[in-house]
Amino acid sequence: MGHIEIGPYKPAKRNQAWVEIDKPKAEWTQDEKARVILNSRAKFFLECALSISKYDGIEEHGNTQEIWNTLRQHIRAQIK
Repeated sequence: MGHIEIGPYKPAKRNQAWVEIDKPKAEWTQDEKARVILNSRAKFFLECALSISKYDGIEEHGNTQEIWNTLRQHIRAQIK
C-alpha cells in the first residue's frame, strides 16, 4: 500500500458471470477504504503542491500515477 496506484483504486468484485464490477461502498473492507483514501490523498497532495501553471498541465489526468508520470517528464525536460 506504500506506492502510487496504477489508476484510481476502486474496490471490485465479480458477479455471477465472473465479470468484474465495482463493489458498493457498503461492502468495502477497511483495507479497501484505506487504499481509496490513500490514493485520493496522494492525488490531492500532488495537485496542491503545484503552481497554477503546472496544475493546468496535469488537471485532466484522472489518477495519481498519470499525474506523477507527467510531473516526472516535465522535471526531466527541465533538467536537460
